[in-house]
Amino acid sequence: MSDKQDDTTTIETNGDDDLYGDLDVDVKNVAEKKKKMTGDTSTTNQHRRHYLQLDDGESTREENKMLKERIRTLEEENLILKRNIGTLFRTAKNEIQRKDGQIIRLQQQQQQQQQQD
Repeated sequence: MSDKQDDTTTIETNGDDDLYGDLDVDVKNVAEKKKKMTGDTSTTNQHRRHYLQLDDGESTREENKMLKERIRTLEEENLILKRNIGTLFRTAKNEIQRKDGQIIRLQQQQQQQQQQD
């Protein structure tokens, strides 16, 4: 066995239907995206110094480019989050239906046992 710790989460299922199959659970990927979005402080300070050295038009273009990249990253994360929340909602809904069915079956079994006694 290796001493390395895996940064991904594996969700095991015992049925044919993999309810969590399309969830994005790559912990390392999420951490990297978060770091990208918030930005490293030293990198941010470097950008500020860089902007001060550029003329207004060039600094505006650089800032525009950076903001477009951040928007793209946020849109990707938003899409993943929407997909994951939808999957979780459907899973919860299916689980409630399954439990309701199980309750009904158990109630029927109990009634049958009471009738036999």
